[in-house]
Amino acid sequence: LVFVCEMAHAGVFLEHDQFNCSICLDVLKDPVTVPCGHSYCKACIKGYWDQDDYLGVYGCPQCRQSFTPRPVLGRNTMLADVVEKLKQTAIRAASPPKTEPSEAETSEAEPGEVPCDVCTGNRSLAVRSCLVCLASYCEDHLKPHYESAAFQKHRLTAPTSSLQDSLCPRHDKLLEVFCKTEQRCICYLCLTDEHKGHDTVLASTEISEKKDALAETQRKFQQRIEEREKDLEELRRATQSLTRSAKAALEESERVFTELVCSIERRRTEVKELIRAQERAATSQAEQLLRQLEQEISELKKRDTELSQLAQIENQISFLQNYGSVCVQPVCMDVPCITVDPDFGCVMSAVSEFQALIDDVCQARLHTLRDRRTRRTSHVASRRGEDRKTGGGGILIGILLRGHFLFSTDGFPGASKAVRRGLEEIETKEQGEREGAPEYHEIPQDSEKICTKLLRSIERKHGEVKELLRAEERGALAQAEGLLESLDQQAEDTRRKEAELELLSGTDDHIHFLLVNLVLSLTVCCEVTLDPNTANSFLCLSEGNRKVSTCFDSQHYPDHKERFSSWAQVLAREAISTRRYWEVEWSGSGGIGIGVSYKGINRHSGSADGKLGCNSKSWSLNLCNGHCTFQHNKTKLEIPSPISARIGVYVDHKAGILAFYCISPRRDTMNLLHRIFTTFSHPLYPGFWLGPGSTLKL
Repeated sequence: LVFVCEMAHAGVFLEHDQFNCSICLDVLKDPVTVPCGHSYCKACIKGYWDQDDYLGVYGCPQCRQSFTPRPVLGRNTMLADVVEKLKQTAIRAASPPKTEPSEAETSEAEPGEVPCDVCTGNRSLAVRSCLVCLASYCEDHLKPHYESAAFQKHRLTAPTSSLQDSLCPRHDKLLEVFCKTEQRCICYLCLTDEHKGHDTVLASTEISEKKDALAETQRKFQQRIEEREKDLEELRRATQSLTRSAKAALEESERVFTELVCSIERRRTEVKELIRAQERAATSQAEQLLRQLEQEISELKKRDTELSQLAQIENQISFLQNYGSVCVQPVCMDVPCITVDPDFGCVMSAVSEFQALIDDVCQARLHTLRDRRTRRTSHVASRRGEDRKTGGGGILIGILLRGHFLFSTDGFPGASKAVRRGLEEIETKEQGEREGAPEYHEIPQDSEKICTKLLRSIERKHGEVKELLRAEERGALAQAEGLLESLDQQAEDTRRKEAELELLSGTDDHIHFLLVNLVLSLTVCCEVTLDPNTANSFLCLSEGNRKVSTCFDSQHYPDHKERFSSWAQVLAREAISTRRYWEVEWSGSGGIGIGVSYKGINRHSGSADGKLGCNSKSWSLNLCNGHCTFQHNKTKLEIPSPISARIGVYVDHKAGILAFYCISPRRDTMNLLHRIFTTFSHPLYPGFWLGPGSTLKL
C-alpha cells in the first residue's frame, strides 16, 4: 500500500483498466483470484461458474484454463486493499474534502435491491422511496425531504422498485382512488371517463378498511394455526396410544393361545391316561375271567377222567356205590357276556368332535375380528369422506382413540369351555365300557395324532390372529399418517398465508397493498392443467397434465391444428375471463417462459413471432441464465430481481392487470416482480415455454 501511495504521490499512475473485472468491466469488487492467477469480482465469477455447474468443469473466462473440481474462492485481501486505496485516492483527487460518509451512504445496491436514483457510478442502496417524486433515495440524498419545507408533504415509503406502477397507465397520474366496482386503483382523471358513476373511494380510505379486515383475517389465521397444532398433538398422542394398544393386544393374544395350548396338552395327557386306565381295567377283568374258566375246565377234565374210570369198573356192587358221588353235576359259574370295542370308537369320536368344536370356535372368533375391523375401516373411510365434503375440518382423533385393540382372555370364550366339555364327553362315554380287553396299542397313537393336529390348527389360528392384529395396526397407523400429513400441509399453508398477511400489513405502498390483497383474497390457486393437443412434440406431459419437461426424443402425439410445431411451448386448457391466480415451480438450465396468450397465437411459425411474448397476442416472464425479463410484442424489459424457483401469476381480465410474483423459498412470502395494466380483448390461456433440460410443474 505504501508503495502504491508513493507511486501516486510521485506522479506514477497505474492504468485504471488493470483493476477492472473482465466480466462486468467495472472496478473489482470483493476481488478473488482463481488458480490460473486471474482476478474477478466474487459475484461475477460465481455467477459465471453457476451457469456451467451441471457440466462439472469450470474455466477461466480469460485464459480458458479448466479446473476440476470447482475451486474454492478466497478473497484476495491485498488486491482488495489496493483497489480500495486507489478508489479513495481518485475520489480525493476529483472532489473537495468532505466528512466521512456513513455506512448507508457507501453501501452499494446488490442485485435485487433498490438503488438510489440520484447516485451515479456505484449507486448506493436506497433507504426510502417517495410516492410523489416517484424516486428512491439513499440516506444522503434523502436529507432534503426532511430538511426542506417543499418536501414536507411528500409521502415516503419503504424502498420499492415498482414506483412507476403507481402511475395510471393512461393518464400518467398518481393512482390515488380505488374503484370498488372494478376492484382496481385509478387516478382522478379516470373518474371522468371509464369509471364515471362507479363506486369509488380514496385509496387511503380503502386501505384503512382493508387493514382492519386484514387484522381480523390474521387473527383467524392465528386461531386456525393454534387449532391445527392442537389437532396435530392430539393425533400424535392417539397414534402413540394406538401403538401401545396393538402391542398389548399381541401380548394378550400370545398369552391366551399359550394357555389354550397348555390346556390342550393337559387334556391330551388326561385322555391318554383315560385310555390306558380303560385298557388296564378291561385287561384285568378278562384275566380274572380267564383264570376262572381255566379252573372250571380243569375241574371238568378231572370229573371226565373219573367218569371214564367208573365206566371201566366190572364189579357191579362197586360201580353202583361210586356212581352217586362221581355223577353229581359240578357247580358251573355264569360266564358274562364279553363286549370288545377294538377301535375305541367312542373315544376317537369324542376327540374328533372336540377338534371340530375348537376349530369352529376359533374360526367364528376370527370372523368376528375381521368383521369388526372391516366395519371400523368403512366407518373411518366414510368419516374422512364427510370431512372432505365439509372442508376438511373434521379430525378422526376420536375414532383412533377409541379404536384400541380389545383382546383379553375372553377373546376366545368358547375355547376353554370346549376343552372342558370335550373331556366330560369322553369321560361320560367311557363310563361302563370296561368289558373288552383289546391289545391295539395304536389307539393311543391315533388320539395323539388328533391332538397334535389340533395343536397345529390352533397354532395356525394364532398366526392368523397375530397377522390380523398387525394388519389392523398398519391400517390405523396409515390413516393416522395420512391425517398427520394433511394437517401438516394445512398448517404450512396457514403459516404461509399468515406470513404474507404480516408482510402486507407493513407495506406503505397502497398500490401494492390493494393489489396483493386481491391476490390473497383468492384463498387457493386455481386449477390449471396443460392441454396435450397444444404441446410441442418435444415436450413430455405427466402427473395428470400438471407437469411438463423437455425431452430429446419426439413424442408420438396425434396431429392437431392447435399444436405448437416449432417452439417448445404448451397452453393450458382453462380460459381466463375473470380474476385468477396460479403458481408455477420450475427447474433446469435451459430457462422457461411463463405467461398468458390469446387462443389465436401463431402455432406454426418458426420465427420469433411464434414465441410466447414476442407478438401482440401474448405476454411472458422469461427466466434464464440468472436473468429475468418481461416480453410483449417484441419489447423486452429487464427486471432487476433475484430468480426464484417458484413464480405466482395473477390476472384480472376485466381490470386489465397481469402481475408476476416471486415466492420466496425461505420465508414463503410474495414479492412483486412485474405488473402491467392493459386491456385484454379476448379470453387468456396460461402459456409456457421451456428451454432444453427444463421442467415445469403447476
